[in-house]
Amino acid sequence: MIARTINRNCKDDALLAERLPINPDGDDLFHACSDGMVMIHMLNHIQPDSIDMRTVNTGSTLNVYKVRENLAQAFAVAKTLIKVVAIDGQTFLDKTPHLMLGILWQLVRLLSMKSISLSDCPELYRLLNDGEDLAALLKLKAEDILIRWMNFHLSAAGQEKITNLGNDLKDSRKLIYVLN
Repeated sequence: MIARTINRNCKDDALLAERLPINPDGDDLFHACSDGMVMIHMLNHIQPDSIDMRTVNTGSTLNVYKVRENLAQAFAVAKTLIKVVAIDGQTFLDKTPHLMLGILWQLVRLLSMKSISLSDCPELYRLLNDGEDLAALLKLKAEDILIRWMNFHLSAAGQEKITNLGNDLKDSRKLIYVLN
């Protein structure tokens, strides 16, 4: 899922042409992301211009110092958006899979949440609570809209509602009801 999301969201980024598409069935993800360029582009898709591309070292044969500079920039911005604990650029240089996946998963989650809006999904108006107007729904964060959407479908299936996208979904039972 991570590789597919990166492929879909970053396919038109010229600087990533030699890294994409990432094969989701192998370890290409770790090699493609090890120099920080994919992470930089993901961050700019999540929050446009969060990293000034004029300050990024580009090219296919960057030395380790230039790669470290890119990774430092990426992590400086990432720390403002996601949880980054005991993970840094060295993790990506070493291609430590489980730690890289922790960072990439959080970025993919933000990318995916970004597309949840009334302009992209006008049928979300059905999620309005009694007495609530459209303006109130527009003010909700994407995560809150997703929770409301899941609860809409869980209620239709006669299931208990959720309050979060973490512990309430960890056994995947609620997700199965929503998918069905």
